[in-house]
Amino acid sequence: MIRSPNILVAAMLFWVLLLTPGTILAVRGEQEKPSTTRITGMDTTHYASPSPVIWVPVPQAISGMIDGVLRDYLQLPSEAAKIISSLHYSAHQGIDLYGHHNKPDVWFRHFPAVGGSKGGLAFSMRLGCDGLRNQLSVLRRAGQQDLPASVVQSCDWMTRFPTGRLETGLLLFLVNPDGTLEPVHEVPGKFFPQITPAMMEELKIRGISTPYIAPGGFAGSHHMWVFMEQDPDRALPDDTPGYDKQGVVDGGMLVWTGSGFEIQHAER
Repeated sequence: MIRSPNILVAAMLFWVLLLTPGTILAVRGEQEKPSTTRITGMDTTHYASPSPVIWVPVPQAISGMIDGVLRDYLQLPSEAAKIISSLHYSAHQGIDLYGHHNKPDVWFRHFPAVGGSKGGLAFSMRLGCDGLRNQLSVLRRAGQQDLPASVVQSCDWMTRFPTGRLETGLLLFLVNPDGTLEPVHEVPGKFFPQITPAMMEELKIRGISTPYIAPGGFAGSHHMWVFMEQDPDRALPDDTPGYDKQGVVDGGMLVWTGSGFEIQHAER
């Protein structure tokens, strides 16, 4: 079983994690360990399905992993988890990337294990009771009559989330050979390494967004880019590290290496 964390991460908390304890430097004697960045709950953008859309059920092996995220990690009621895992998702041919873009807004990417190592899983979901009720109706019209409705109709369990909605942000896991999941809360490396705390404070004054991950990169690669977006009414200094003059600041990539997740930097 996976212990459930507090998955509601507010934007201001993420700023604190990014600028202070989120990047951890541990000193052992005279040696500094490489920096790590807390990743759990990081904002992600909406995942745009490929065109034309191919809707498919999730393969059984991956469905079991998603069920583990929903029931064990997020502690959703079994009825709600069953509705989400029963949905058809848009799929990319040859890549385990699946998305459902409308109530609930869900995407996940599975990385198969290679050479006896552990696999990987990236997951994000925005979920409200309205979406669950709508999908329950859709599934029943499609002939699935074995889906219970009581928990979805009352939806009392959703009140434990302050906004009345579940927004997980980014969740990362390692997948063991038996299919069990290990949450990954921190990854090696640092986003926006050339931006000092003083620079970051200035960017915040100018209305820069919180850092977010763009999942579209996973459609054709093993990485996702991380950005901050400027306020369209307030320009950023031209010498801002990573600023591409198109309205975003490039903070690096979250990469699946074949054995784990880490932050890397390269030219786009």
